[in-house]
Amino acid sequence: MRQAPRKQVYFFEDYRLPVLLGSLADSWQADQLRAPLHKLVQEDTKGTLQKTLRQYFLQDCDLHPCAEALFIHPNTLRYRLTRIEQITGLNFNKLDDKFLLYLGLNLDS
Repeated sequence: MRQAPRKQVYFFEDYRLPVLLGSLADSWQADQLRAPLHKLVQEDTKGTLQKTLRQYFLQDCDLHPCAEALFIHPNTLRYRLTRIEQITGLNFNKLDDKFLLYLGLNLDS
């Protein structure tokens, strides 16, 4: 319900990942997945980088649609993603690192 609070009917196929991650929410594993995001939250007091990261994943990691959705220049988006990498210590060019960020965001949703 956190994903789409106004919906009245939910299908497992539409929310597979949040449902599967739900059982992890209060575990030490979830805390480990959220750790890089906690660093980001501490550094990003205005929430700009967090919003950018969410939109980046919503746009399937495609820079141009993401920049358009955020109403920013693609170079600004690249700068923000670089800042996220510096703060979290994770690299968007490494699938494992990108997946860790994605899972952490989905656990916090």
